[in-house]
Amino acid sequence: MLKIILFIVIPLTVWGQIQVQVTDPYFKGEKLNKAGAVQVHEPLAVKNNYLPKTAQRDNFFKQFKDIEKYYQSLDSLDRDLLWFNLQKKSLEELSKIYPKISKENLKLMQNKRKDISDVKN
Repeated sequence: MLKIILFIVIPLTVWGQIQVQVTDPYFKGEKLNKAGAVQVHEPLAVKNNYLPKTAQRDNFFKQFKDIEKYYQSLDSLDRDLLWFNLQKKSLEELSKIYPKISKENLKLMQNKRKDISDVKN
């Protein structure tokens, strides 16, 4: 704990300012900026890397009846990873990561996922 305090306090006293990169798009840093000791940068733009609400994600995967049993066996994190991997990974990579899902279903899911991504841009 002392190391953390020293890590924050020493630069503050030496340079007189701390810079913060905000990742939450809803965070408002006006009060921190007014204090003068903290410089708050605008949130990083997140493009096409969103997590849908759980119900939206689940409804997307309900379209694919062949994977229903496998999908139900995944925990929430694995379901989110599947969501992202469909967009980011190649078909060959997907088939290695998800051997229980046929390549045909992976390709179909990947194409439908791409359609959703294109609409969001």
